Parts: sequence; C-alpha cells; structure tokens
Amino acid sequence: MQLELIKGVVSDVRYSNGVSRGMDTTDQSNAAIFKLANTPVSLSLSAPVMIDEGNIVSLVGHRKRGIFYPRAYKNETLNVWGSKPGWSQILFGIPFIILAGIGIYIIWDATQNLKARRELNL
Repeated sequence: MQLELIKGVVSDVRYSNGVSRGMDTTDQSNAAIFKLANTPVSLSLSAPVMIDEGNIVSLVGHRKRGIFYPRAYKNETLNVWGSKPGWSQILFGIPFIILAGIGIYIIWDATQNLKARRELNL
C-alpha cells in the first residue's frame, strides 16, 4: 500500500471519542471526520486530534473507497502533530514474529506509521 501526502484547508469537522476497557487497561480513541480540499478524511488516534475548521493541515496515509485514512498529521496552523504508534509498536511486534505473521504485520504497520512521520518531517 503506497503512502500519499495531501495538504489543504480543513472543513466540515466532526469529532468522536470512545473508551474501551479491558481487564487491566483502558484505551481511548479519538476520531475526527472532515474534508481536506474536498477529500473526505477519517483520522483516528489514541491521542486527541488537534484539528479545527480552517486549519492548514498535511496528512500522510492511504485512500480506501474514496476516503483518506491518515497515519500521521501535522497541523501547520497550530504547529502540532500526531500519529499512530511507531517504534513502540515495532518493539511490541518482535516477540510475535514466531506466531505466524502477526508479528510481521505489526512491524510492517509500525514502519508505515514511521514513514508517514518522516514524510511530514516529524
């Protein structure tokens, strides 16, 4: 899957967040659905998404069925950024290499996130 860089002005922003609880953990997800230069975007991260109407934003990710799914973003207006996990996910995936392809997939996914950060100079 090829990573793509897009940049533009944010419009039509909607936010959503959720919490899921496991036995010993609580995970938070934060999502922003918006348009960037008329491209529908769905951005979901564990950290808050710092994007607002009229901000100039750069995104690196991929398209699927007409929607752009970023792995990393940089808000040029607010000078903030966010991304999905990188090195921590690689370290987490190494022990799982033995189990079929789970570890390989986790490491591949993390390297895609790191490439997205590099594309935005983060």
